[in-house]
Amino acid sequence: MPFIPQTRIYLLHGEKDMMSSVALSALLHLPNSIENIPIIRNFLSVPNLPEAMFLISSSTATELAAEFRTRFPGKLFVITSADEIDGLLPKVAWDFLNAQRTQLVG
Repeated sequence: MPFIPQTRIYLLHGEKDMMSSVALSALLHLPNSIENIPIIRNFLSVPNLPEAMFLISSSTATELAAEFRTRFPGKLFVITSADEIDGLLPKVAWDFLNAQRTQLVG
């Protein structure tokens, strides 16, 4: 049976200027946009939390971090798996997360 990597939800949190650059390039569909990183299946910039972004990927946090280190050398950030999520977020964020969880569970 072939190995199928598990798709996970990750939270990326980084320096304000790095995250602004990530969000703006995605919004404008620029060539260096996060949407053009093959190992990221989907993402959401969190409204009202400009230094945070949810990522959907079957890669590991280490692989994702390597991609961001290459694109943003010297910038501080952390990528963590969001296995359990709770808090106060805008409805659009919960809709995104719930849709992703539904797809992950099948």
